[in-house]
Parts: sequence; C-alpha cells; structure tokens
Amino acid sequence: DFLVVAEVAEPEAAATNCENAFMTMQPGARWEYEETIGREYPSRWVYRVDTWTVDADGNVDVPLVVERLTGVEGNVDRVTFLELECVQNVIYIIEAVQREGQLESTTEYEPGTVYLPESILEGTSWQRRGSLEMRGPDRSESYTITETLTCVAHERISVRAGEFDAYKVEFTIEGMPSAEGEPLSHRGASWYVPGIGRVLSIGESDDAPRLELLSYEGVEPG
Repeated sequence: DFLVVAEVAEPEAAATNCENAFMTMQPGARWEYEETIGREYPSRWVYRVDTWTVDADGNVDVPLVVERLTGVEGNVDRVTFLELECVQNVIYIIEAVQREGQLESTTEYEPGTVYLPESILEGTSWQRRGSLEMRGPDRSESYTITETLTCVAHERISVRAGEFDAYKVEFTIEGMPSAEGEPLSHRGASWYVPGIGRVLSIGESDDAPRLELLSYEGVEPG
C-alpha cells in the first residue's frame, strides 16, 4: 500500500471589486481620532473594520464599528454601527445604529445613498439622506436628515498623524436635532487623504467638535 499525501492549498484572499481610494473595507483597518469640544479630557474615537462578507460578485458588506472613549481611563460611552456596502468601488451606507446609555438611535438611509464615492476630486459632490429615529426613556422622536458634501479644494494640511495633501470637502447637515429637539443646520469641512481616508473634520459653530486623526492602521485594498 502506498500512503498518498495530498498538498492542501492555502486559501486565497477573497476577490472583491472594492478598491475605494479613501477607505479600505478589509478587516484590520483602524482609524483613531481625537475629538475636542473644550472638555477637560478630550474624547477619542476609534473606527474599525472587524469583519466583512464578500458575495459571489465581489461586492463587500462591512459593519464599521465606531467607539467613543472618554476620560482618563478611556471608557467607551458611545458605540455606533454603520452598515456599509461596496459595489464597483463605491461605498454605500444602508443603516447607522448608535447606542449611548439608555438612548438608542437608528438612521435608515435611502437606497443608493453614497457614503464615499469611488474618487474625490475638486467639484465632486454627493448627498446622504435618511430617516433618524431616537428612542429612550419617555422619548421617541423622528427626523429626516440630509447631508450634502462637496469637494472644494486640494491642499496641504498638518494633523497629529502627519502632514498630507488632502481634499477639502465642505458639508451641510440639515435636520439634526438640538438638545431641545429642534431640527438644526450644521456646516463644516472634512479633509480626505487617498490611502487613508478622513484625517480632519471641523464644524463651523463654536460648540461643534473637531475630529483629528491620531493614527491609522490599514491593509492593502482587496
């Protein structure tokens, strides 16, 4: 008798059609930001991709996890889950669920809502529109949120994570509720860098947060 030893091939990485220049969708990607609004201890925000699903056509579904860490010990006080889908290099957003204490909010986006286009150049514009529901003890509210984004410049900027040539994207958010529950309009700008993503975001109002990239751990687009 002969002993036949078969060679087992190493599994190949899943083939995808998602090579978005401004956000890798592969597990292991991680962005860490510092948020300042005048707090004694600035908050840190961590965006991470833990897992993904690739269908037979190479389209990618990813739950992007966002955690806010506060205080000296960095306790997580808010968690957001973004359900994203990448088709032909365009990243679409389907739903966002946020939990903070006893409060929970869900935003369901209209079909085909773009989270990030395939490329961002001066003049690129896109819109996100969704229905926001906020729930908590003795609280149930609904709003329609519309975010309009337009790339207005390509410029050099410096943040904690380094110095970059970035695309400046101005945004307007209509319908976000105030602390009193009244819909408001927010304006600001974010800067995006190819191969990394968003490195800085600043709101125009005095009480708007400033979100600045501290570090990025990525993988090659798949």
